[in-house]
Amino acid sequence: MIGPHPARVAGALIALVVGINVASGQPTADCYCAADGSDYRGTTAVTRSGYTCQAWDAQTPHTHDRTIANYPDTGLDSNYCRNPDGEGSLWCYTVNPDVRWELCDVPQCAPSECSSATQADWTILIYMLADNNLECAGVQDLAEMLEGLRGAANPPNVFVLADRGPEQCRGDIPVSALPGGVHWRTAKDLLVLPSGRLQQVADHGEIDMDESDELALFIERGIKAYPANKY
Repeated sequence: MIGPHPARVAGALIALVVGINVASGQPTADCYCAADGSDYRGTTAVTRSGYTCQAWDAQTPHTHDRTIANYPDTGLDSNYCRNPDGEGSLWCYTVNPDVRWELCDVPQCAPSECSSATQADWTILIYMLADNNLECAGVQDLAEMLEGLRGAANPPNVFVLADRGPEQCRGDIPVSALPGGVHWRTAKDLLVLPSGRLQQVADHGEIDMDESDELALFIERGIKAYPANKY
């Protein structure tokens, strides 16, 4: 069981850790394997709008704290696009004084291009059948799950199918954890980012997660979308 409240969410989460080893070829293109791009060590240094990236060890024109000292082992050399804090996708500060930062357009590698050296060591699959009074605790656990791994060089992929009902979450549930809020009423595929935020991958509407076919489809989606050395 994952999260700070295992007793409270017992029966609400099913964590699937399956002993599968995966081997594949070396990446042959300037791309990334980890879902949030944190493993990218390529040389793209231009944002999606064409701005040149500011060097990470420079403090002009923009001052910042994304330095090698604060985010070691995250590839902050030169001015290449990186994601040192695990916030969604690759980005950089720009040399334009009027544009502080911007996302970069770097493609995700095909699964066959992701080797054991660059892809995540683990992908954790969580089947959250929590359409009951335990679901809010489960949502809170998901939001807190990976905060301690912010800036890690190779954090695990955490892929979740979470079912929600009409129960409204109260207390210290961070509504900002998921764009659009945490009060949905359907079954959603979510990716837990190293920052602790949730990224929606798909909304399946109302499905019966008691059905074994739904579990099998979820496992298949997770392994295909988030290749790793172990599951």
